[in-house]
Amino acid sequence: MTIFKQMQRVAIGRLAKWVLMLSGLGVLMLILTYFYPAAFLPAIVGLYLFYLLLIVWTRWHDRHQSFWFSKVDRGVRVLGIKPETPAAKMEIDTGDIIIECNHESVNSETEFYEALLSNSTYCHLRLQTPNGDLKVTETAIFAGSPHEIGIVVFRDKTY
Repeated sequence: MTIFKQMQRVAIGRLAKWVLMLSGLGVLMLILTYFYPAAFLPAIVGLYLFYLLLIVWTRWHDRHQSFWFSKVDRGVRVLGIKPETPAAKMEIDTGDIIIECNHESVNSETEFYEALLSNSTYCHLRLQTPNGDLKVTETAIFAGSPHEIGIVVFRDKTY
């Protein structure tokens, strides 16, 4: 199953929780069928139908999310945050859109890093969350290494 519109870690975690509960239910039904063998076929069919319902619900939930993890017209979408970097301290989330960096508008990876280089020891970001809310965050960055801010964004097209 492919997840397009949700944070993959959250969606897979939610699905795993339901599958774990389904397997617990399966164990209980297995114990029940030991005492009532006639309940075996209805138990297997019920578990299978519940599993199919779970998959259909997960796909429906994904299709009804508000955004895709893709390029955007305005800003740069954050695809990931590297741990123990300045970006991790800034409370930036996967899916956020960087609209401004150091008070300069950004619409590509190149513009983002150029704006970041305008002040190599400090980073001020204006972000839009996947829900459409705006937030501002800032931090000091490693001296002499502005490229190590820890944000993974869509790469620019190379021709």
